[in-house]
Amino acid sequence: MKISELYGKNYKEFIEFILMGGILLPSKEDTLRAVWQKMESFEIENIDLSILPEFNILSFQIGKLLGKGSFAEVKLAENKYTTEKWAIKIINKTLINEIKEGSNFLYSIKKGLIIQYLMNSAGYLNNIISFHWCLETNEFIYVVMDLFDDDLEQFLIKNEQKLDEKIICLFAEQIARAVNYLKYQYSIAHRDVKPSNIFVRKSQKTNKYELKLGDFDTAKYFKDRVSTDNPIGTPFYFSNELALAYNKGSGLSYNPFISEIFTLGINFIRMMISLAHWEKIQKKLNMSEGLIEETIKYIELHKKFPKEVPDFIRKMVNFDVKKRPDIKQVLKFFIEINSKWGK
Repeated sequence: MKISELYGKNYKEFIEFILMGGILLPSKEDTLRAVWQKMESFEIENIDLSILPEFNILSFQIGKLLGKGSFAEVKLAENKYTTEKWAIKIINKTLINEIKEGSNFLYSIKKGLIIQYLMNSAGYLNNIISFHWCLETNEFIYVVMDLFDDDLEQFLIKNEQKLDEKIICLFAEQIARAVNYLKYQYSIAHRDVKPSNIFVRKSQKTNKYELKLGDFDTAKYFKDRVSTDNPIGTPFYFSNELALAYNKGSGLSYNPFISEIFTLGINFIRMMISLAHWEKIQKKLNMSEGLIEETIKYIELHKKFPKEVPDFIRKMVNFDVKKRPDIKQVLKFFIEINSKWGK
């Protein structure tokens, strides 16, 4: 089945409408949902990224390297005609196709782009990073995105002496807002929430920090909210049930949304401690209950968070999945904390 068949004759015009910030009517949103749901079940064998708005790469001056991964790099890009600055992600298809299961991995990347694009209009208001144009060639996929100052990991390293408890709680609220939006609007679990997949910049309008969640390669739709897949993500941020499934292989069921609460808790702990402390913890190879409690007690003694903040983190990283809060409760908690503190 071709993706165009899901849209009808005007599917490209509809895609362009979404890109330009058009508001999704329920019936049209349902059509878009059908696209990525069919991708999840592999009913569409080959994703044609030409359904996304393309661009002329010659219109951009490609500049300095901003970041690099195993199969992609992000560079500064400036529009030669408008002088607007963007980030351009360059995904190397040749390198991906050389690895085992490369075709499946490439499929996941393309699916992630479609998912991210689906959320472009409303997602921007819910701390999801937007991208604007996409171009696929035989060797590369080029994705033009909003430009951010740093990923959160680099930001924490550069600013750990300057960040106070108020800013960290504001960051936690924004990250929770993104995960809440994914779950309740799309039944999507990101599955790899970590500082290097979160992007930071200071708004020129408000002079406040903005955080956006990106990199949707691992994101997946879960209709019944139960997964028996092989765990995907970064092992050090795994929940205890995800780590168990990782060690024993596929077949163990777990709720990816409840597991992601634990992952968020580990992210919040990372934001609350220094890089040196974090690296010391990572040498332990996994986050045991004792190590987590020891770290939270350190935060209570050495940081100035309201008492309820470390107590709530304890609930998020509880090894008993039934005792963890829902993402709605996480978002509500940090909204209330920030309201008391004064944004």
